[in-house]
Amino acid sequence: MIIEKASQSEIALHEELIRLNYYLDLEKERFKGKFDFHLDVAQDINTLDIKIPNMIIQPYAENSIIHGILPKHKHGNLYIRFKKQNEKTLLIIIEDDGIGFNKAKENAKAGHKSLGTKTIENILELNTKLTGKNQKVVIIDKSELSPAEQGTRITISLQI
Repeated sequence: MIIEKASQSEIALHEELIRLNYYLDLEKERFKGKFDFHLDVAQDINTLDIKIPNMIIQPYAENSIIHGILPKHKHGNLYIRFKKQNEKTLLIIIEDDGIGFNKAKENAKAGHKSLGTKTIENILELNTKLTGKNQKVVIIDKSELSPAEQGTRITISLQI
């Protein structure tokens, strides 16, 4: 299933959720239950009808686990929520309770660039130009929120 869909530029949200669930189950097993994950899809979303760009969620989920949750040395949580901002905009919110984006950047090796997330940002920017549908990513260290929290929030906004 995964290899068959790899060459497609878009995928039904339903299929992406199945693939994401497989991936997160494997990672949870790999890291011996170090984290729990929670997938939440708003009731007004028809996952069979909505198409999203292929493979845009998994790299952010992976970064949340590797760079956010694992370094905190405690059990963590990863939340991935899907909701409509309005009739034409889908929000995908990937949130963890890890060490936070700023601390993770400090911990990164000098000169390390996240190719996965940079590639996704480029894909969404290109899709916006090609389709005229606004697609973007916003990353927030939750310590900068009021009230301050621990972790990182990534919001992917897609016109559907």
